[in-house]
Amino acid sequence: MRVQEAIDLPVAFLDWLARIMEEAEAGGEWPEPMCYAATALIPKAGGAPEDGRTKKRPITVASLWYRAYASIRYQELIS
Repeated sequence: MRVQEAIDLPVAFLDWLARIMEEAEAGGEWPEPMCYAATALIPKAGGAPEDGRTKKRPITVASLWYRAYASIRYQELIS
């Protein structure tokens, strides 16, 4: 889901999602799908080192909902 698609969702859905997040914070148990993230290994610029190993960088993609939640909570912490 793209960010604009999430913004266009009905307010009732976003309210429901906010309640899920609040319950997760209060009870310490997150919905299972939010506990997983996909990780891919992306080759680093500059090619392989002389010993033949491939230099790779791990990139992890979490769900849009987790990223939005984490961003909001982070902004609250630093303010």
